[in-house]
Amino acid sequence: NRMVSHHKRMDSSIPVGATIFIGDSITQGLATSAVSDVSVNYGIGADTTVGVIARIPFYESLATASAVVIAIGINDLGRRDNDSIIRNYEKILRLIPQDRPVVMSAVLPIDQRVGPPSLSNERIQHLNSSLRELAGRHSNNVTFIDASDVLLGPDGNLSGDYHIGDGVHLS
Repeated sequence: NRMVSHHKRMDSSIPVGATIFIGDSITQGLATSAVSDVSVNYGIGADTTVGVIARIPFYESLATASAVVIAIGINDLGRRDNDSIIRNYEKILRLIPQDRPVVMSAVLPIDQRVGPPSLSNERIQHLNSSLRELAGRHSNNVTFIDASDVLLGPDGNLSGDYHIGDGVHLS
């Protein structure tokens, strides 16, 4: 993958104490410097938990990161069941240096009125419940963050105000 090759080249120049964001297109489209002044965006569109497992070993900068933010899973929903996604998340957490703080983002809700018909907010809620449990079991350095309540409209869908029109990607 061309993006992973780019990440490998730039990884050696990441400053000590950077916040490292790893995820899919939702992460790739995030202005990470608005979240953390010294940050690196390792988001790759269409990526899955399997892709993250494959590329984390290339990121030596994780050893000196002030925090690692993991936001992945929406693209897994059409490929594997929730139990497999959770097992992959467990692998991801084991690959991150254990002394680094980790922030796990919930899989964000979608707007089912326009989003892919294969996705459902009910399944995403079940997955997020399992991710929250995993974070609680893993260690004191893993924090689970779920912004769903802020993003949902009164009908239980991702509010149209918060997506670009496809029901998935944030505006």
